[in-house]
Amino acid sequence: MLNLPAAATPFVGRQNEIIELAHRLTSTENRLVTITGPGGMGKTRLAVETARYLAERTPGQFLHGISFVPLATVDTPESISARIAESIGFIFHGAQSPQKEVLEYLREREVLLILDNFEQLVDQAGSGITFLVEILHQALGVKLLVTSRERLNLYAETIFDARGLNVPEAGAAQAEEYSAMTLFRQNAQRVNRTFHFTNEETTAAIRICRLVEGMPLAIELASAWIPHYTCTQIADQIEKDLDFLAIPYHDAPTSHRSLRAVFERSWSLLSPAEQTAFAQLSLFSGGFSLEAALTVIGVTPSTDEWMPVIDLTDKSLLQRQSAERYDIHPLLRQYAAEKLSALPEAMEEAASRHTSYYLNFLTQLGDGESPEQRALIRPERANIRMAWERASKTGMFQELENTAGVLHSFFSVESWFQEGITLFQDTLTILNEKDRNQTTGLLCELLGRKARMHIHIGQLESARADLQQALNHLENMDDPSRRSRVFDSLAITNYYAGDYAQAIALATESLSISEKTENVDGAAFSLNFLGSCTKAQGNYEQSRSYFERSVAVYRSIQSELGAAMALNNLGNLLQAQGDFHTAQQYYVESSGILKKQDHIHGAATTLGNAGKLAAKQGEYETARQLLGESLEMKRKINDQRGEAVALTGLADVSLATDAHAEAREQLIQALKLAFQVADVQLMLDILGAVAALTVKQERRELSHRLLSFLINHSGIAEETRQRAILLLKEMDSQPLPEQDTWNQESVEDVVSAILRDL
Repeated sequence: MLNLPAAATPFVGRQNEIIELAHRLTSTENRLVTITGPGGMGKTRLAVETARYLAERTPGQFLHGISFVPLATVDTPESISARIAESIGFIFHGAQSPQKEVLEYLREREVLLILDNFEQLVDQAGSGITFLVEILHQALGVKLLVTSRERLNLYAETIFDARGLNVPEAGAAQAEEYSAMTLFRQNAQRVNRTFHFTNEETTAAIRICRLVEGMPLAIELASAWIPHYTCTQIADQIEKDLDFLAIPYHDAPTSHRSLRAVFERSWSLLSPAEQTAFAQLSLFSGGFSLEAALTVIGVTPSTDEWMPVIDLTDKSLLQRQSAERYDIHPLLRQYAAEKLSALPEAMEEAASRHTSYYLNFLTQLGDGESPEQRALIRPERANIRMAWERASKTGMFQELENTAGVLHSFFSVESWFQEGITLFQDTLTILNEKDRNQTTGLLCELLGRKARMHIHIGQLESARADLQQALNHLENMDDPSRRSRVFDSLAITNYYAGDYAQAIALATESLSISEKTENVDGAAFSLNFLGSCTKAQGNYEQSRSYFERSVAVYRSIQSELGAAMALNNLGNLLQAQGDFHTAQQYYVESSGILKKQDHIHGAATTLGNAGKLAAKQGEYETARQLLGESLEMKRKINDQRGEAVALTGLADVSLATDAHAEAREQLIQALKLAFQVADVQLMLDILGAVAALTVKQERRELSHRLLSFLINHSGIAEETRQRAILLLKEMDSQPLPEQDTWNQESVEDVVSAILRDL
């Protein structure tokens, strides 16, 4: 006998889940399998389709059939036996209790019973569970497939956690083949037969499926609105209003006509303590640890009170992502947040604990640079952003100041500069509305660190604006350490502008401040930067002294990353001097540290430098590979300056291999990027490569004028100047007088002219 409900719509996806469930149900080791998951996840349909699969593939597996037992409207454990009897065709006829009669009948049967919607029968007394245990003990030929929002917590129980349908990433190829998208399309075409996925509708449908994380009921409810709204409008409505996910179909079960009805049923099964805890956990974003959850709901692991977190997981309201993290389905979080808004006191207490927890988490972590520390911060970024926002609004200025450096280090080492910039800018926007007497130090701290991140990705104008504001705040402060850091950043912006004298003056003053205040890390940074400035001026011996002192200081404080940066710069210096062997040794040492620390920005830079070295040694294929890898990494972290540097290196390889057309395209891209980030020094370096191209192209007049301009420019790096001099000698020419070059025009004007002429 096969007693299963008829399917009103085609079944979509989940073939792997069906096969796995079928395997478990046919195994001799499993007699009770519970499909768990929140309401709307498609547990019932999955159970029914698994049974249908078994009936078709292994028709003799259950000698006396498969029966579906609907329990959604059953509210007492005593009624379970009546529903089972009705489903298997058994008629009560004796004086014994209904449960005993059903047990007696099942004892001689081989049957699979699908007990659907069991969660409301998991009562405190446990009589509903007890009946299932008796079936398992007395009717050895019976297997049970249970659907429930809550685990039964029986020793014999095998849990199968139902998750959403497969959802494509934004912009994924062949997105329509994912099961979530297929379900959306099929349901949309049921209510609008002309519906099809255009490019725009596909993008919006992906967004819908991702918003609901593949929840089948939510997809069905969303697609039912296709006759009235576009996919984009539907997605917008879902983000704003949970009640939008409802349908008017008269033949749909009342409990499944809206997601709110589904969630209200789950809510009603919670105790008051569980309801409050679940509502408070809606404050989290992007998942949370058990420790964080316990802190926010206000309990300690040393008491029995911590069980609500486990209970909510067992009731499918929390999802366990890994051994250490939990999460809430986004639609359930939206529902729980509504419930929390009705509990203002509980919401305020939980929000305060959430903010304090994440600020303490950062304070106790360290400097935020090591791989271990960064691994702990990564999954908590959304929660940290929320904590920072609340802290800035509620006046926790000292706590923000204490944690700004940790986050700056984290974002910098991860090469997530734009994310760090956005966080700091959002905080600055809030702080600008506060009393300046209380926030001056924090404002200066954030502006200085934000400027440094702007510099890393070539946003020099933004960096200069931030640093000017920081200087204004410093006028009213006696803070040498912060002043030193701002001077270092200002020195970097002057360096990129080609004003090496001013860069050296600022860095020297910063070094003096750091040495007087025993700021060892600050001194090491200034020494490293002074090495770069003197190298650009062609003072190679002094440059080497600065770099070597920087390495020694960084190592004295066990700063591996700082030492790696200085070692990389030593490699650049030795490469400029033609000592390729020693340069290679420094690059290898630097690269080893950066790989160990998983420092993307630094590793990409070292790869590019090693590629330039390989090109100078005539190893062009190796050079092309290394520079290509560097370019790809720089693009991933949106480092436009780094992109331009790598492209220029690739153009030099193309020139050396007579691929002039390829070199031209690479140099055009590089010049545009350098122009965009307003890096004068980099533009001059690229123009040196452009001059080499025009010499190869035998464009003598343009070459002569450009090389003369470069040689006469005060902001050019010595290495680029020497290249220009050699190219002029190759042309057997002398530099033109300044008046015959672009001496009256800015570097930006020259770049614009060259871009038009190339």
